Amino acid sequence: MKKENTLSQAKSALDVVIKKSRVHLYKPIQIAEILYRDRVFGDIDLSDLETYRNKSKRWRDDISLALLGRTCTSSARFQDDLFNENAMPPKLLAVLGKENRKTKGAIEAYIYSQFVNKHQQLDKALDICLNATKETFDLQSFINAFWSEPGLKRSIDKVYEIVVYSLFSSLVETLEMKVSVFVNADFIDMLADFEDFAKSIMCLDINTLTATNDAKIYRVGVTNAADRGLDMYSNWGPAIQIKPILGDKLLHTISEEISHEFPSVGNMPDVLVKRGYFSMRIIKYGIRSTVFVCFPTWENCGLK
Repeated sequence: MKKENTLSQAKSALDVVIKKSRVHLYKPIQIAEILYRDRVFGDIDLSDLETYRNKSKRWRDDISLALLGRTCTSSARFQDDLFNENAMPPKLLAVLGKENRKTKGAIEAYIYSQFVNKHQQLDKALDICLNATKETFDLQSFINAFWSEPGLKRSIDKVYEIVVYSLFSSLVETLEMKVSVFVNADFIDMLADFEDFAKSIMCLDINTLTATNDAKIYRVGVTNAADRGLDMYSNWGPAIQIKPILGDKLLHTISEEISHEFPSVGNMPDVLVKRGYFSMRIIKYGIRSTVFVCFPTWENCGLK
């Protein structure tokens, strides 16, 4: 006998999607816009995914742009995961749609109330920064504001990225770091052969054999899927990942896995260290110029 999909099952699935979402709530917003389209226009069939799979991304992006000033940049595959059996499949979406039509948009209102609640939590956390001075700002209180709020916990890794980026960027700026690129004068004839390329890419030509610029740290993607695991990079070499490390055992496991995949990493050759790839005084693992910034466990930091 086929098991009937109940409203309680559909609501539970919706709550799971909301709970797993970061502060932007792109997937819950997409659900809300599908339900809105079904209720107001009635031109889609909630049981037939193909009537709204791609269109709903546009509906979501339109409202996201109005609410957040940005749109989802995750991969198409990650976005389509919304309709998997363990998320919000069409059969459960159809159940929500029936209730949403019956209540004249109550499910939509519920989703957007969760969006407002999550951003109110974010505002409280950001107030710690906005209202603090350099004397009163407490980093642990700021991080704890995210860690202690269920609605913000999913974004704690991004908070760490911002903290590390702020530290590195401020340090580079305060030290007035410069990055110089130069060409050996013995190869000036070769430089002349590729002068157009050298001018546009390296800012060098036969009359300018050295180019100096301010050192910079840059953040990469706005989502995990967009940045392919890379969090920051610099214009003098290192690429940077921020990783919360949940204890020494996991740290050792990560080290072993990297060493197994890239045997030279376990004992980094001095010739690479001398190039400055690993000059920052932080816990580090990586391939070539990749730097992993590792945080200890929340408990060890006194964060509950």
